[in-house]
Amino acid sequence: MKIGVGSPKWEVMLAYGLKKPLKNDKKNQYSVQNGIYATTFYFDENDQVYKMTCGVGIYTF
Repeated sequence: MKIGVGSPKWEVMLAYGLKKPLKNDKKNQYSVQNGIYATTFYFDENDQVYKMTCGVGIYTF
């Protein structure tokens, strides 16, 4: 499954195996963490992705 700009929220949930609805946090965005990689999805008023960013970081607990 390809996720990108224009993808509906339900496709993002399906691609990441999420069972709970995605919550729009700050500025209508949602981040998915996978190890040291994080992808942030930005949704418009129609719950479609209008922007995505990917990042790498080191997280300590």
